[in-house]
Amino acid sequence: NNEVSGDLIVYQPTLWWPWTMSDTPGYLYPLDVNCTDRRSGITDFYRLAIGIREVKVTDTQFLINGKPFYLNGVDKHEDWDIIGKGIDIALVTKDIHLLKWLGVAAFRTSHYPYAEEIL
Repeated sequence: NNEVSGDLIVYQPTLWWPWTMSDTPGYLYPLDVNCTDRRSGITDFYRLAIGIREVKVTDTQFLINGKPFYLNGVDKHEDWDIIGKGIDIALVTKDIHLLKWLGVAAFRTSHYPYAEEIL
């Protein structure tokens, strides 16, 4: 049997919110997972930051934690007019601040995969 199951119970969690919906958005809990193969004794350890939220879709609304969420979005390319396609953390940071200033909650990436640093 290669299946694993379990329950994770968090009492009175601090909910994760998109930054456009809260003054304290994006609360993340650290989740540590240890997996050990009983036959070989090999152990894997994973640490992941997780957010706890409720997402619900009705006929007319998209709700996060019971409140309507509006997807204000734009298209975005991963290149700049002077340096072309490449990772420049200062420009990425500038773009993210500009998107936040504009109230953008989502962006559609262009035709090719984005760098992991941006996502």
